[in-house]
Amino acid sequence: MRTYLDYSIGPLPFRINSLLVSPSLLRLSGLRVWRVGYLPGRTGRRRNHVCQTWALAYIVGGRGFYQLHGFSAQTVLAGSLILIPPSQIYDYGPDSGHYWDEYYVRFDGPRVGEWMNSGYFEAGTVVRVGIHHGWKFKFEAIAECLASGLPNKADRAALLLESLLYEITEALEGESPKPGQLNGRTAAILDDISNRVFRRFDANALALSHHMAVSTLRALVKQQTGFSLGEYVNLVKITEAKRLLRGTDIPVNEIAFKLGFDDPAYFSRLFRKQTGVSATTFRKSVQALSYL
Repeated sequence: MRTYLDYSIGPLPFRINSLLVSPSLLRLSGLRVWRVGYLPGRTGRRRNHVCQTWALAYIVGGRGFYQLHGFSAQTVLAGSLILIPPSQIYDYGPDSGHYWDEYYVRFDGPRVGEWMNSGYFEAGTVVRVGIHHGWKFKFEAIAECLASGLPNKADRAALLLESLLYEITEALEGESPKPGQLNGRTAAILDDISNRVFRRFDANALALSHHMAVSTLRALVKQQTGFSLGEYVNLVKITEAKRLLRGTDIPVNEIAFKLGFDDPAYFSRLFRKQTGVSATTFRKSVQALSYL
């Protein structure tokens, strides 16, 4: 995964992943993900900005504003979503002296029109939906797919975005998850997985807590995320490992134990497999960027 640093955005390392394959190689044309990013500690603002595609911003920390030209400024607080339409001028960013933590994804395709026609989304409006850990990790999963540079993973990124949009519509409806509602039920499971990130993963215990068989648990996670249960759990754990490597001096072996891995060597192999570099190299690269 590529990491960039730009002090015009903020003092912390951030990630931006773009589509790395020709659109002609993609099997899905209805929805296409062009870019996804995570900008922690953002302090910079955009003025007179125009996005050529649709963009969805999810603010998970801090506060600020969003303003389409010709309309009043809207307050943005942690737990806010902003659906930004293409080809319109807008200003947005943290308030003076403040910051925000932002996930965003840029996308387009005819499926967007269908979602807009459904009436669930109102472009250019800030809505408060709260902090959903499952949504944050879905942004991370989309980023991992784009970073692979493989056409099938780019298609999977589009499917993950579609499922994220569906979960958002449920939140906007104000409905709590009900048994039999696949996406709402699975969203609760994904949140639970993220809340158990510092434990040794136990599929039986997780299934029992949600009153279902392990086979049902595996099927729900696979259908919702495109990843097997084990793959998704590892994605969550490695994502947390990267956060700890960026922001702390905790030794790699201790991070492995902290995340519920009994074997630090296995954790190291898994980290390299998912990121392409060792945990030590990842930490050194982030530290080097912080001194640029």
